This record gives sequence, structure tokens and C-alpha cells, in this order.
Amino acid sequence: MLAQLGIFALATVLLIVANDAFVRGVTGLFLCSGARTYGVALGATALGAVLPALAVALAAAFALQPELALGSLIGGGIAHLALILGLAALASPLLIRLRLFRIANPALLIGIGLLWALGADGELGQVDGAILIAAWILVLAATVIAARREDAAARNELAAATGTSMLVWRDSLCVVVGVVMLPFAAVWLVRSTAALADGWGLAPVVAGLLPLGIATALAGLPSALIAARRGQGDFVLAHAFTAGLCVLLLVGVLAVWAPLPVARSLQRVELPVMFALAFALYPMMRSDSELSTREGGVLVALFALFVLGETFLIGAWS
Repeated sequence: MLAQLGIFALATVLLIVANDAFVRGVTGLFLCSGARTYGVALGATALGAVLPALAVALAAAFALQPELALGSLIGGGIAHLALILGLAALASPLLIRLRLFRIANPALLIGIGLLWALGADGELGQVDGAILIAAWILVLAATVIAARREDAAARNELAAATGTSMLVWRDSLCVVVGVVMLPFAAVWLVRSTAALADGWGLAPVVAGLLPLGIATALAGLPSALIAARRGQGDFVLAHAFTAGLCVLLLVGVLAVWAPLPVARSLQRVELPVMFALAFALYPMMRSDSELSTREGGVLVALFALFVLGETFLIGAWS
């Protein structure tokens, strides 16, 4: 068991390093080619949010662990909205300048509600998956339109968060390192999680929600903390909301590939928790255009309560 814990910890670190290297490398290559900095920054934010979740979900799906894959996506979404945002706000208050959050937050609420409703029958089929993908495309289109209307100050802040070497050889090396390490880290993360779940007697969906989901979200923590300390709150929030919205896309893709069983606990506990977190963030951000240190502490405390609640439910059901 200790060996599996060590593998899990090492795989988590590799996932963080691989994700950061790949995103920095791709971003740098685009900037070197003359692409617009603001557009590259938006793409880098989305890429950094979706890559770890995609790699882990695909690794779980190929290992014939659909419940583990679904659990990791939902758990990662919850961890991004509470743990990552909360820790970043504790590091420094997150100032909000981008107006696209006026669309992103309600869209996330609608998306979670849609996923909740489609899984009410205990399964997400191919039609359900197609609906989720279509919903994500609509949100993406609305977000792109809103992003084009941002003022110069907000654009410059997000662009400033995209720090790269601007050296082609170094950025190319980062891409190669990321491409090699990401799948390796994801596979070993899934294998060690499955082994730990067997040893602890956890259901696959619970193992996906807690250890695997948290590990997936931690891939974005270093960049979130750095951006927060630099006063780039929009980058941190964009990363978290993109991660939440990408749950729709990735769950949809997995459901189109093969039907996904939806555990009752997801309907009764985790999806309502994710919806409640997204709902709570709306007044936090709208009241003073800032996610304060105190509000960050509240988010971290809520995540701790969620983990304790899950642990209690595991003990009660076992």
C-alpha cells in the first residue's frame, strides 16, 4: 500500500510538471509565430485546464474504468471551484476585470444542471453525450464573442499571465517533455488509484472523486498561485471556470464513446455540491468584483467539509 501511495504522489507531481511544460511550450511556439497575445492567453488558459482532466479520463476509460473516469471529472471540477480558487484567493485577493465571467458563471450553473438532469436515469448514453457536447459548443461560442468585447486593460492582464521563454528550441523541448510525460503520469495515476481503491475498499466513483479528482485539479495549482501573487486574478478564475465547463465536454465525449453509469451518490451529493459551489461564487464575484482572502478561506473550508462528508458517507455505507 505504501508503494502505491508513493507511485500516486510521484504521478501527481509528474502530471503537474508535464501539464505546465506542455502549455508553456505550445504557448511560446504560438507567440513566436506571431499570434495575438490575448488569443494565445485564452487558449493557454483552456489548454491548461482541460489537459490533465482529459489525460486522466482517457487513461481511466482505456483501463475499462468508466466510473473512475466520471468520478475524476466531477471531483476535479469541485476541487477547481473550491480548493484551487480558495487557495489562490488566500495567496492574494483575485481582482475580476473580464466581463466574460457574466456569461461563464451562469453557463456553468446551466451546464451542471443539464448534466444532473441527463443522468437522472442512472446512465449517460450517446444522445446524452451529444447534448452535452452541443451545450459546450454553444458556451464556447458565447464566450469567444464576449472575449472579443473585452477592454484593453482586461486583455493585457490576461496576456501578461502567459509567461514563456520565447525561444523556439526551449518551447519545442517543453512540448516534447509534456507529450511524453502526460500520458505516462495519467496512466500511473489511474493504476495507483485503482490499487488504492481496492486496498481501502472504495467504490471506483469515490476513488475518482477524491484522490484522483484532487490530483487532477492540483495540476493547475502552481500556475494559479503564481498568477494570484502577480495580481492576475482573471487568469485564475478563467482557469477554474474553464475546468468546470470542460466537464461537460469530456463527460459528453466519454458518453458518446460508451454509455456511462451514473452512481446514485453523484445525483444526491456531488453534482448538487458542484452546483451549490458555482451558485455561491456568483454573489462573491459580483458584489465587489473581487474574490477576497476571506472568501477564499470560506471556499477552502467548504472543500474540507466536502471531503469530510464524503469520508463519513464512505464509513456509513460500508
